[in-house]
Amino acid sequence: MEFLEGDLTYAFIGDPHGSRTIHSELIALTEYPVKKIYIVSTKDNNLPDWLIEKVGKLPIEKVDSLIDIAEEIDVFSFTRYQSNLRSEQLIPEEELKYAEKFGATDEVRKMAKENAI
Repeated sequence: MEFLEGDLTYAFIGDPHGSRTIHSELIALTEYPVKKIYIVSTKDNNLPDWLIEKVGKLPIEKVDSLIDIAEEIDVFSFTRYQSNLRSEQLIPEEELKYAEKFGATDEVRKMAKENAI
């Protein structure tokens, strides 16, 4: 199936504040029509203010559950928790919880569109 320009729904999952990859991808998407962009992370982990100003025209919605939107997504972009950029480190149990909530779990993969990237 071919996608028409502007028909894609994106999900950037993980660490929107610390991920330079998410920042770069959002800036690049300002040059293209997109249907919707979801930022999926904990309620207190948001895009930096400077980036919100730069990509303000994008149709972005922040959510804290990937399962709730998985069926809508055409392009998934998963990032790790950027603990190297923070003073607080996740203990192994917290890392596992993070991966279960914001990872490409079996449940997410089953819910995803067959042609999702």
